[in-house]
Amino acid sequence: MSNWKSKFIRVSIIVFCIHFTACSSSLLNFFRWFERSRAGLTEKTIEIDGHTVHYLEGGKGDTVLCIHGFGGTMDHWTRFARYMTDAYRVVALDLPGFGDSSFKEGGDYSIAKQVERVHEFAHTLKLQKFHIVGNSMGGYIAGYYAITYPDDVITLGLFAAAGVKSPNESELTKELKKGNNPLIVEDVKSYDRLMEFVFYKPIWLPGFAKQYFATQAVAKKTHFQYIFKQIHDVTLLEKYLGNIHAPTLLLWGENDRVLDVSGAYVFKEKIRNAQLVVFKECGHLPMIEKPEESATVYKRFLKGQKVEL
Repeated sequence: MSNWKSKFIRVSIIVFCIHFTACSSSLLNFFRWFERSRAGLTEKTIEIDGHTVHYLEGGKGDTVLCIHGFGGTMDHWTRFARYMTDAYRVVALDLPGFGDSSFKEGGDYSIAKQVERVHEFAHTLKLQKFHIVGNSMGGYIAGYYAITYPDDVITLGLFAAAGVKSPNESELTKELKKGNNPLIVEDVKSYDRLMEFVFYKPIWLPGFAKQYFATQAVAKKTHFQYIFKQIHDVTLLEKYLGNIHAPTLLLWGENDRVLDVSGAYVFKEKIRNAQLVVFKECGHLPMIEKPEESATVYKRFLKGQKVEL
């Protein structure tokens, strides 16, 4: 290669990097694209119940429908999906009120209403029978879905799911009694405290990504406070767990500060055909903190293998 061509390429790369670094939105979009592409996921949109709903889809095989937790997004499943899309079609949506999906002032974001929307979403996508998995509030929704629409569900995955009263109070419950909600980000600096609260060991994020997520969380603070009031009935699902007939995987982090691991054993006692796996050194988001381990256990479960330790 001639000297001038080599210099041109180097200068072009430098100019590109300077421009790219100067544009945080471009960096964020690249980061999201990179994570999604590694998992084979593509973003799409659909209209559900008057809401614009964003979702990720990729892979082939039986469908796994993924439901995120409170304050979460469809991208909470991206790293987990990296180990799933080789054998399964993964669909993960931003629930209305969260992520890039629309929020309506004064709207209904109760568990029951979100279950209705997930049902409409699934059938608009022509999902016939599928596996459904949810984390935290998403587990609450997934469990309620399995009770309400049992013919849709092949298996149920509950990853640190809400919906029962834990024998041991979680740190979240203790903080709520004091009038604090660690899940609501008051300012950009408090985003680090949220990360420490939901993870055993906070995952690494590029500075621009953390800044974006923190800013978004602060901007949606009022929305999240409104939604939290509608969903904070932790005993509703517990009454109906005996009506879950789908094979169920319970996956929990031993160090979960949001929903104490003792709640996992309430689910285990009340759901027939439930298997429980508890990860050591893991917080509230096992599919993010331990994506490969979570996917490995989940895939074994989907194949009908015994996974309970």
